[in-house]
Amino acid sequence: MSLHAWQTSLSDLVIARAAGVPASVTAADACLSDAERHWLTRLTDTPGFRVTCDIQRWWREFRVQSAAPLTLSLLGPGRRQDVVLEFARRNPKPSSFFIREALPFLDLAAELAPDVPHLTELAAFERAMLLLGQALAGGQAVGVGELDPHANVQAHPLAAVVRFKAPPDRILAAAARGLALPPVEDRAYCLLIATRLPNLARACSGDEAAVFDTLRQGPADPCALGGDPVSAAALTTLWQAGALRQAA
Repeated sequence: MSLHAWQTSLSDLVIARAAGVPASVTAADACLSDAERHWLTRLTDTPGFRVTCDIQRWWREFRVQSAAPLTLSLLGPGRRQDVVLEFARRNPKPSSFFIREALPFLDLAAELAPDVPHLTELAAFERAMLLLGQALAGGQAVGVGELDPHANVQAHPLAAVVRFKAPPDRILAAAARGLALPPVEDRAYCLLIATRLPNLARACSGDEAAVFDTLRQGPADPCALGGDPVSAAALTTLWQAGALRQAA
């Protein structure tokens, strides 16, 4: 048995037990003797092992709570715990990269709690902001320059439009402060998230949202797309916001 095989087997056992899933047989396990496997089996009943698993579980919960505080704030304590535990069960292996934990958790929260008012939209907002923030922190270039009317344009991959069912500022403020959420309305409040906006997000018009949705489907000729004054104006403001880029 090598030290690496021993450490790998022990680590896999802690990760599996902390996530509440059965430990799978790995290549490292094949390097252990029967006596060593027996020792690992007995280890799982010791207080020290249980504490180690508790710390592993707590750390993952802390990372998720740090990544998606607004989305989590919409869930009651019991529902929140259920979603976090299900996330750990479906994704038993933790990642060293913060965003690799955050994105699948936000997707799962939207999947498991679509009945919670405003949660799906808030999860989409946090997801878009995380992706954009990571790209900007990594020095990804933000496109500038004039819109070329002779070159196709497309939606910027880091931009998004989230359609809330109440004023976004009221939803975000309530979620951040733990206050009562505004009631769901029978209309859409569009919020644009894009690279060149001062706060990375602003309200956008229905025309801007429609043009953006069209360009999410694929590149288009700006002259054809902006054939009427309203669409032309939306195309210009989206470009200025950094929500569009020239197609490759």
